[in-house]
Amino acid sequence: TSVKFVLEQDKRAFIRLIGISVLQSAASAVLAPSL
Repeated sequence: TSVKFVLEQDKRAFIRLIGISVLQSAASAVLAPSL
């Protein structure tokens, strides 16, 4: 069960990383033309 738990944690962190990078790229795409 510990391996399953670690996999769940990794998946959650991975999704968070992807979400943050997508948000950052979207923000830069929106902010860059206005700067």
